[in-house]
Amino acid sequence: MSYTRPYSSAAEHHRTSVEYVRPTEGRRLSLQSASAFTAATQVPFNLARRFPHLVHMDEDRINRPNFDELELIWGAARFDWRRNYAVHLWYRLWKDVSPYFHGVEPNDDNVKTWNSTFGEMARAILYGSERLARAPVL
Repeated sequence: MSYTRPYSSAAEHHRTSVEYVRPTEGRRLSLQSASAFTAATQVPFNLARRFPHLVHMDEDRINRPNFDELELIWGAARFDWRRNYAVHLWYRLWKDVSPYFHGVEPNDDNVKTWNSTFGEMARAILYGSERLARAPVL
């Protein structure tokens, strides 16, 4: 069972309480005033610097392709996504400002012929195969 108390303000809503155990002492440290951004990025980064023997950083398998590499997701260039933990699609950025959006949003049918990394990922998820289907002859 979990309990969430109501927030009294929007500012409080954006704050989070984070606790972690200091590995060498087993003592809990509380970060009551840390923002969600700080708790999710700065705290792990500082812990990794402080305890490098306990942390393995694998930057290429978490945030690649990034927002500067939309062509690797939506364009003709390819990215081997299979070893990634996750892939951020940058969907709104793709639709709003990228040269790779041509007015057609993906759906279950048209991804069969999308020749892009996104098309590969979609086909693998939807159909169990990354193989590009032939475009229908009209």
